[in-house]
Amino acid sequence: DWLKEEHLECPFQLTSAYSSGNEGYDEILPFSNVTFYFVSTLDYIFYESSKMQLEARLYVPKSFAELNDQQIDRGHLLPSDVWPSDHLAIGARFSLPSPNQ
Repeated sequence: DWLKEEHLECPFQLTSAYSSGNEGYDEILPFSNVTFYFVSTLDYIFYESSKMQLEARLYVPKSFAELNDQQIDRGHLLPSDVWPSDHLAIGARFSLPSPNQ
């Protein structure tokens, strides 16, 4: 029934781990899925910055050239021999504040 709601809300103040840090929805990840017919960001890691500190994020290629450094015809498409999934792996490391804070 909740899908029939006209306006859905989230009670949390979530931030993307791959956000540029600027206000708004400014992702530094241009894509996480690259196929012959489709290129887009489908994968996200969201967290509450008031409760967790982002320490590091997994490196993710940000251009077709980085996906295909051997310059193979259509070598930027996923999956490939270098990138074995149709989604690029994303990841982040967080720290939690000590209970005294």
